[in-house]
Amino acid sequence: SCILRSLYNASKLFDQQMVNSTDSVNYEYELVILSDMIEECENSPVGKLFFTKNGIARAKRKMENYDPIFSLANINISIVPTGSLDIYHEKYLNPDVIESIWDSVFVRADVPITNPNHFNYINNIPGRLTECMEQSLASE
Repeated sequence: SCILRSLYNASKLFDQQMVNSTDSVNYEYELVILSDMIEECENSPVGKLFFTKNGIARAKRKMENYDPIFSLANINISIVPTGSLDIYHEKYLNPDVIESIWDSVFVRADVPITNPNHFNYINNIPGRLTECMEQSLASE
């Protein structure tokens, strides 16, 4: 999965929405990432990138030197770990190592990772989103 490229694409969509919206000040933008957060990409913005035991040292150096050309500053981000991030997997690293690598990327993309109102690793879709979805379905 090419997560880094997906983050870039998401930032462009949010930027476009904010520019085109006549009332963007009154909206909260949400990005929910359902992923194991294991970057396995032949063509990421930093080249070939694999979060495996054998490739993690090189991947970590590449990610630490990556200067994102995008910002997710005004986006609430929730990461719902799937698969390998929430359970140790022999092929991959400890989830804490993977989180620390991504945290360094999010910080450089202007994400306030220490503010739980804007950035979280959580176990389910955020409650505020499921409530909005339920209200929307009820009004139809």
